Amino acid sequence: MFSGLSKFILTSCLMFGPQLVAVEARAIFGGKEISGQNEIENLIQASTFKIFTEPKRSYCSAVLVDSNRLLTAAHCFDFKEGSAQIYFPNKIVASTSIEIGKDRANDYAIISFSSDPTLEGLHPISLIFKNIEELKQNDRILIAGFGTSSTDPFSQEGIGVLRYANISFHFVTPYWIIFSQQDQGACSGDSGGPVFIVTKGRLSLIGVTIQAGQSWESCTGFSYIFPAYKVL
Repeated sequence: MFSGLSKFILTSCLMFGPQLVAVEARAIFGGKEISGQNEIENLIQASTFKIFTEPKRSYCSAVLVDSNRLLTAAHCFDFKEGSAQIYFPNKIVASTSIEIGKDRANDYAIISFSSDPTLEGLHPISLIFKNIEELKQNDRILIAGFGTSSTDPFSQEGIGVLRYANISFHFVTPYWIIFSQQDQGACSGDSGGPVFIVTKGRLSLIGVTIQAGQSWESCTGFSYIFPAYKVL
């Protein structure tokens, strides 16, 4: 039997077995595909990337936090030492080192890669939102990632397309921040993808997605976010 927490985590990622393909971080449902029509979309596109992880062999999302580091979820690596391929706009880059959290309460991974002057279209999110207790329900919160555009965690519809959606602040726990997502939000494949707060037209990083949905059958309900300020 799966625990509730295991169920949630499994519904946010895409895994590969010897003969089986299963997505662990699919895509945003009910949201909007990035089209580059405004500055917010441009910033999301320039900071949010797809990764492929070993040894878990899963696709996840990640956010660029400085010139050669990304933040993602540790469960994308099964909480074990591993490696990653990063899908930048014009090149696939291998990780050089990864700092990986060791348990569910520390579900983060920091991926380092070699600086490369040929990489284009990158924009790190350097503003980290730390005033978690000040989050309000009417704040503009955006969640982004690659994967399925369905609420069904087993669907492969829309996988590999960067989308974003609006979600609402719900409450804070000792380990995570929980957001409400009903008509739009994260699903399988969005693990490690960023959650931003928009203030005065600027993006600040709240954290990364580690769980989605209230049940094994659907991603609607809530998204669970690991706070970036704890490790950055």
